[in-house]
Order: sequence, then C-alpha cells, then structure tokens
Amino acid sequence: MISTKPFYSKRFGQHFLHNQSTIKRIIQLIDLQTNDVVVEIGPGGAALTKHLLPQVNWLTAIEIDKNWYHFLQENLGNHYPQLHLYHADVLEFDFASVQYPELSRIRLVGNLAYNIATPLLFRLINYRNIFYDWNVMLQKEVVDRLVASPGSRIYGRLSVMMQYYCKIKRLLTVPAGAFTPPPKVNSAFITLQPLHPLPHQAMNEVLFAQIVQAAFHQRRKMITNSLSRFNMTVDLFESCDINPKARAETLSVADYVRITNTLVKTLPEAQNSMQ
Repeated sequence: MISTKPFYSKRFGQHFLHNQSTIKRIIQLIDLQTNDVVVEIGPGGAALTKHLLPQVNWLTAIEIDKNWYHFLQENLGNHYPQLHLYHADVLEFDFASVQYPELSRIRLVGNLAYNIATPLLFRLINYRNIFYDWNVMLQKEVVDRLVASPGSRIYGRLSVMMQYYCKIKRLLTVPAGAFTPPPKVNSAFITLQPLHPLPHQAMNEVLFAQIVQAAFHQRRKMITNSLSRFNMTVDLFESCDINPKARAETLSVADYVRITNTLVKTLPEAQNSMQ
C-alpha cells in the first residue's frame, strides 16, 4: 500500500472531490444496479472509485496521470478484481475496444477536468450506442449552457448538439470548496442519457452539425445570412416554418432539424457546401 498520494497536477486540471456528503449524494443519484458496468473517467485519488467498486461487478477506470495510475494500481488493483484500469488519454481512448460484459447497462461516471469537458462530450456522441448514460461533474457554466433553452443568451452550439442526442438533467450544484484544490468556479453534477430513438431525426447528421456550427458562428446575424453558404432561400425557410429573420439562438433543435431535412430534400448539393 502507498501511504503518500501524488501531487495534484495543474497540467491535467485536477480538482478532486473531498466533501464526503457530496460524494455520497452523487453515488445515490447515480443509483447503480449490481449488473451495471461503470466506466470512470479520471479516478485520481479514488474518491468516487472506492464507493463505486463495491456496488458493481465491473469497473473500467481511465486515468491519464501516470502517478495517479500507479497509485490506483497499487492501492486498488490487487484488491478489486472487478477493476480494469487503463493509463490513457480519454480524448483518444476507444471505448468500443473494451470487452464489456453482455446484457449490462454501461454507465459513464466522471469528475471531468474543465479543459477537456466540451471536447469530450462531443467525442462521446460517437459512442452513444454503447452507453446507457453519462454521469459527469462539469463546470457550472458549461452545465448552464447544456440545459439552456432557445432565446437564452447562453443557448448555443453545445446546447443544440447535446440536446439533439441526449436527455439532459442537472442533478446537483457543487461549490468550489468541495474540491481539493478548490477551483475558481462552482461545478454541477449532471446526467446525459442518449436518446433512442431520436425525437427529431436529421436525415444527414453531418450536415446538421455543419448548419448548427455555421448558425452560431454568426449568432447575431439573421439566419438567412448566417446560413447563406447553404443556399437557403427565404422561400425554403418559410417552407419549413422558420422565420427568415430569426437569429440562431431563437431556433430550437427541431427547427435546425427541419432546416437540415429541407436542404437534403430540395438541395442535395448543399450537403457539400461547407468545405
């Protein structure tokens, strides 16, 4: 057993949970079943891991910091046969490469470093058919954007893309003092459950993502101008019940899907218009 824990790394943006009441509440909110499979991102000093391990028969943990990886391996690896520990960068990790137990819900859990949260969420979209849900701690500001509604000043590309693919629910707000070292901002614990089937299905999801990105790149412009490169005419906007003078932040997920599907149906060449 190792008695001394490694130092916290600024490089990896490490802020580890230490408040026990918060940790216990998070474990309650996740509500694990024995046959659930947990994939934990950034276990660090095992604040969550040691509570998760007794509840499941399989836990895959991915840790980028080699010092914490060795700490976990020596302190937990030899005592919990259900722990499968990987030393890897989660932004490069292939979740599909793991041989998970069959007929189990695969549930992602993580206290995410703020600097990787958004790119990781977008990356997880590619693995949405693997996971039952994603239960993650994020910067509160990011969570506010994730759950924002059309018309809000913080509603944006992240809101539309994640709400297209997932049902999102804020579960708990966590103050900075619950972490060591404390971050400069508050955090929030949230669950995202991939939607099957999608309530609003884009006929071309690559085009859908391009349209959303283009719209919010020039969010203060009228949608006819911000999407001009897609050759969307006033008549086409009106045909899908979209006000041509609307701005990006006023359109719902369903609105962006209708724009996408209208383009696919009427202007197939628009699929290649954003190079």
